[in-house]
Amino acid sequence: MLASRLVAPLTGERTEEAVRYLAERYPSLWVTTVGKSVMGRPIWMLRVGQGEPRLLYVATHHSLEWICGSALLLFCEEYLKEEARNRAPHGTLYLVPCLNPDGVELVAKGIRAGGVLSHLVRRATGGMGDTSRWQANARGVDLNHNYEAGFAAYKPVERALGITGPAPTRYSGEYPLSEPETRALAGAVDTLSPHAVLSLHTQGREIYASRAARAAGALLARRIGYTLGTPEGAAAYGGLTDWLDVRGMPALTVECGLGVNPLPPETLSQVYREVLPLLWHAPRLLGKM
Repeated sequence: MLASRLVAPLTGERTEEAVRYLAERYPSLWVTTVGKSVMGRPIWMLRVGQGEPRLLYVATHHSLEWICGSALLLFCEEYLKEEARNRAPHGTLYLVPCLNPDGVELVAKGIRAGGVLSHLVRRATGGMGDTSRWQANARGVDLNHNYEAGFAAYKPVERALGITGPAPTRYSGEYPLSEPETRALAGAVDTLSPHAVLSLHTQGREIYASRAARAAGALLARRIGYTLGTPEGAAAYGGLTDWLDVRGMPALTVECGLGVNPLPPETLSQVYREVLPLLWHAPRLLGKM
């Protein structure tokens, strides 16, 4: 069972092992990469189902939020099992479980996972080299502030937070889509033209919706016992859902679970149970937008 392989925090290496495990056991699974990280690690994308609507599910923009990537991999296996029984809903789902493989490696293995960029990571941590709270990619860019939506407006907010360059979190980068990870995902959005996008994060049991997805977001929030909220402060700039909102695309940011990041590994089953109905029903509700 895949679940037994995901009891520890997700890393880039464990993501690849899980993808290969699924590919070996389910011939209908289509596997590719959307690109590579700063350190050259693959960014995997899995496709399940067929036909329309087409939805894109993305997890682990932030490395401390790896539990969402594990939940997405568990969902992939469950979907494939239902598909083998001819019980999967109609539509095509594209799943990116780990957009930030360098970041999760830094959290799990420490500064040595930064390789040639370890000096930058050490400087970004104030010389301490402690990566246990690292959210960014290997260049110290917070991927969910690196999209072209309110990017310029966020820079004064960034400076007010004392962030002037690469940091463990909240540094937006030199310019929008400066990072290979966000460029890879933006390219996938352009290529796939999905009907809607779900971005999984932790924590707060809230859903943020683009304007085109407010009605569906409210229904999905009620279904899983979450609240439909509005991002505030630094969280209101440069995110994937913000960028898709500018483009008029239905998109949801789902803040899974409750607690303090990183949510402990033993909460994976609870987080998965919470968001599973959303993952199943999103195509029906968002595919109509």
